[in-house]
Amino acid sequence: MRENAKVVGRWHDNRHTLVTELSESGAGDEVIMSIAGHVSRAMLSRYSHVRMEAKWRALDEIAARQRASDEKRKAEAERREQGAVALQAAVISKERWQTRLHRCDLNSQPKSSTVFAFSPTR
Repeated sequence: MRENAKVVGRWHDNRHTLVTELSESGAGDEVIMSIAGHVSRAMLSRYSHVRMEAKWRALDEIAARQRASDEKRKAEAERREQGAVALQAAVISKERWQTRLHRCDLNSQPKSSTVFAFSPTR
């Protein structure tokens, strides 16, 4: 019958394949154990054969997340630095403006402090 159906491998190999594919798809251990009927993690690890491609994919995902996190931190640091520069420029501008106002106040006051008293003589 197997020869007529051209079946390659054993029926039991399907169990290994199913557990491996569930594991690679991200299913949790408890879910896989429940589906496969395993009662221990030792049995789960016996049936799960994570392929090299899945290992590379998992490592690539971690590396991509790390790069994204690094880029986000770098962008935040640049924003903070730009904010500090803008704040410093605003403080300098305010100080210059206050200095100009002070000069204008000094220029508008009379040069001498002599007070003239007018009294009617008639």
